[in-house]
Amino acid sequence: MITYEGTSKDANARYAEAFEWIKKATVTGENGGSKKRSGKRRKQDKATDEIKPEKHAEGVTSGIDKLIAEGWFDTDRKNSDVFEELKRGGATGLYIEAVDAALKRRLKTTLERHQDESGNWLYHKKKS
Repeated sequence: MITYEGTSKDANARYAEAFEWIKKATVTGENGGSKKRSGKRRKQDKATDEIKPEKHAEGVTSGIDKLIAEGWFDTDRKNSDVFEELKRGGATGLYIEAVDAALKRRLKTTLERHQDESGNWLYHKKKS
């Protein structure tokens, strides 16, 4: 933790200098090489010591829109069914939370949902 005493103008200037210094700092890697710090956190593959960018669910929303257009949601579907269908369709970085969020965003416009006897949410295309 860094603290400065004095006027707020002086403290802000010192904080700005410290922040710039931190941004330019390099970190020595496990193998002795130096790595420039970027502003983003990334996952590191422990086996290869390689830094990889974060994966995210590409194509979940567009995949759901495509399924709606194809009539796949004409019958009731669970979120796990949607997940599996998107997986079969080749969506990358797929995870169930992204599917849930995308389905909930579609509730306002194109989808409806209700619960079955087990309490699972079932999604289907809105009746026009």
